[in-house]
Amino acid sequence: MTRLKIAITILVISITLSIASLTFITTTCARLVDTLDEIIVDIGKRNSVKAAESLQNAIDYFEKIKPVLNLLEGQGETIEIRGDLNKAIFFYNATDYESCVLHLEECKTDLNRIIVSNLPSISTIL
Repeated sequence: MTRLKIAITILVISITLSIASLTFITTTCARLVDTLDEIIVDIGKRNSVKAAESLQNAIDYFEKIKPVLNLLEGQGETIEIRGDLNKAIFFYNATDYESCVLHLEECKTDLNRIIVSNLPSISTIL
């Protein structure tokens, strides 16, 4: 009977952690994608003050969630995202807005890939 209780406890803990990590990844990455969309719109409207502020807020938010993403996804994923954000900042400061938008789009693609790769499917379960 104690083996059954231990097995059920481990199963419940595993399912709870899986759901919590999926929820965290989905909500944080989606929020960051929405912020990057806003930045792209602001750059298109030539609203440089708001775009710069939003870009800094996106980086601050990413730095806040980065330790948990490193734990859940691995450091390779977060390094890619941070690299795209760094390139976007560089080109934004150099007033090369087209390249900045390009790197923001790459960052959005990476974030969407993370979201999709963590959705429950046969490939992620096996």
